[in-house]
Amino acid sequence: MFKIENKIENETKNTSIENKTMENLSKFFISALLVCNIGTTNMNAASKNKSSLANEYQKEWDSMSKKELSNALLVYKMASNDNLSLTAAAVSWEESQFGKVQKNYNPSSHTLDCGLFGNNSKTVTSKLDKVHNKQNMKKVCNDLISNPKYAYNFFVEEIKTWETYHKGKKNLNKKVLSSYNGGYRGNSLYAERIAVRIKLLQKNLLPLIKKNV
Repeated sequence: MFKIENKIENETKNTSIENKTMENLSKFFISALLVCNIGTTNMNAASKNKSSLANEYQKEWDSMSKKELSNALLVYKMASNDNLSLTAAAVSWEESQFGKVQKNYNPSSHTLDCGLFGNNSKTVTSKLDKVHNKQNMKKVCNDLISNPKYAYNFFVEEIKTWETYHKGKKNLNKKVLSSYNGGYRGNSLYAERIAVRIKLLQKNLLPLIKKNV
């Protein structure tokens, strides 16, 4: 399994594997930003950009509805047995705003990203050994939206797929997150955004978890 988290008690003590992963991803932030020409070509500009992202995401968190916060708690607890709580929550936040937007159409690929985790309809129909036509795309999307556990299972399967593909490579966790969004080509900026969201979840969501345990 994708080892970037421990269970709730370890996360709240800041001794989880995910915290160590965050340190590695923090080192990655600067290089990724520089390579992709975001901001200027110096470390201060990269740090400023990361800070800007954090501010933007914090505003999103502060404006969340009760339903969205409830979904955040749901995702966190649902993923606890897989040691993916914060990662799953961060992906759900990035992909669907914790259920605020659960259907996105991709005009270039003629697919839908659906549910709490933005599962791609073509990927899911393929895993189900079905043809990706309009009928199956619609059914898969509806199932992903209506059943969070169903969507979560495909999220985990996708994480496992990329963990296997990148096995033995450096910065495994970064590469897995990058491929979750960008496939074989990857999307390093996506991994960066997820890492920023994880840090904010440690600050904002973990206190809620303590109250609801």
